[in-house]
Amino acid sequence: MSATVWPSLCRPAEGHAVSLRSALARVRAPRACARKEDAPRIALADFRNGYRSLDSFVRAHGIMLDFDTTTSRAQIIDAFADLAGFAHTTWTAGRWRVGLLLDRSVTRTRSDDEFARVQRAALDHAERHGLVPERGQSAAHCFGLPCLGGASYEHVELTGALFDVNDALDKFPKPAPLPPPTRTDRTDTYDRRLERAAKYLAAMPGAIQGAQGSTATFKAAVVLVKGFALEPGDALQLLATEFNPRCAPPWSLHELRHKVRQAVQRGRLAHGFIADRRVV
Repeated sequence: MSATVWPSLCRPAEGHAVSLRSALARVRAPRACARKEDAPRIALADFRNGYRSLDSFVRAHGIMLDFDTTTSRAQIIDAFADLAGFAHTTWTAGRWRVGLLLDRSVTRTRSDDEFARVQRAALDHAERHGLVPERGQSAAHCFGLPCLGGASYEHVELTGALFDVNDALDKFPKPAPLPPPTRTDRTDTYDRRLERAAKYLAAMPGAIQGAQGSTATFKAAVVLVKGFALEPGDALQLLATEFNPRCAPPWSLHELRHKVRQAVQRGRLAHGFIADRRVV
C-alpha cells in the first residue's frame, strides 16, 4: 500500500510514491515548519507520473477526512477506533485529519466513481458519530503532512479493521441516470439559451469550501435547469467545465450530478425564469 507526496500544494507535477510505513512515520514524528504553507502534501492514492489531477488519478488506497469544527481526541477515538488508519491534529487548533485505510483500492471511471461512493460511506460513518466532516474533496485532493509550528500536536494510531469497500459500495450504489431531457418551446432557441447560460454562469462566483460552497453550487445548478430550462445533461456539462474549475476545492462529477438532480427536484423557481427575459 502506497501514498503520493508532493513538495508543496503549488507543485502538483512533482509527486513521488512513498510507502505507507513512511507516511505513518511522519504522523508519529512530524517535522517543524515555519508556515503551514511549507508543509508537503500527501494523498493516499497513486497518480500517473506523480502528477496530481483527476485525469492522472489511478487508484486510492485510503480515504482522508478533515474536521474543521472543534473536534476532540475522544470524539475521534469514539468514531474511528474500530477502523485502521491514523488521525492527527493540524496547524489550526481544533482541527483533526483522519486517514482510513481500505481493504482494497478503488478507482474512478466515467461510468462508476468508486472513490466518490466509498468517500460518501466514510463521510456517513463520521456523521453517524456526531462529527462534521468537510465535503467536496475530489479524488485529486491533497492534504498537508503534519508539521510542528502551529497548534499543539496530537496523533492517534487506528488499529482496527480496514474500511470495507464492498460494503460501502453496497450502501451507496451508482446513482440513477439523470432525468430524461424535457425540451420546452421558448422564444429563444435552445442553442442560444446554452450560450446565454454559459455567460451567466461565468459571472457567478465559484464555490469556496467553508463559505457556503454547497449553497453556491446548488444555486448555480438551479440557474441552469430552472432559470435557463436546460436539460440536466447540458447543465451538468456546464457546471463541470465552466463553474467547477473556479471552485476551491473542485467538486467530483458525482457531486455535481447530485446538485443537478437536487435542482431538478427541489428548485422552486419558475421554469425558464431567466430564459424568458427579454434579451437586449
